[in-house]
Amino acid sequence: ILHVILRPYQNSSVDAIFEAWLKSVATLLVLPTGCGKTQVFTEVIRRVHPKKSIVIAHREELITQARARIEQMTGLKCEVEMGGLKASDTLWNKADVIIATVQTLNSADRLKKFRPEDFGLLVIDEAHRGTCCTYRKVVDHFRQNPELRVLGLTATPDRLDEQALGQVFESVAFEYALPDAIDDGWLVPVVQNYVHIQGLD
Repeated sequence: ILHVILRPYQNSSVDAIFEAWLKSVATLLVLPTGCGKTQVFTEVIRRVHPKKSIVIAHREELITQARARIEQMTGLKCEVEMGGLKASDTLWNKADVIIATVQTLNSADRLKKFRPEDFGLLVIDEAHRGTCCTYRKVVDHFRQNPELRVLGLTATPDRLDEQALGQVFESVAFEYALPDAIDDGWLVPVVQNYVHIQGLD
């Protein structure tokens, strides 16, 4: 297991998530790109264990990254449900963590094989997409379990279509702003360069 020391704001965000769950079922974490959302939800998964977790995302790159990080940091068995990849669901061979694409889980056969009561945590990466009907279908399925807790993570909580994330998430556990991350030395300052192209309309 890879021993990772969380940054101060990451520790604070993990503590805030568990605190938020005392009052609400579904909470949101807002961190700028590059501030380690995967690191944070991996630590949450580690603390939730032995309850089983499921992570959903919309891109193969996010699925691969999440699996590698979770296995490195926790030693838990992760399996992927995506396209031709199918997670084990036999009684003797069940993974601690399932990582799946939302597109795959929108197949009724693929979704119903996962019993809501088997899971303690649902993680939604890129949670600003969480109000889409494809995500809502998955969330509604797992929230049939009243004991389940939901964690959404995003760098961009403001959706362009102005659909309120409050439809899915009841609270914001922790928010770390981009200027704060830069001021604290975790991200490099933004530098803007203008390119003048003569004759371009």
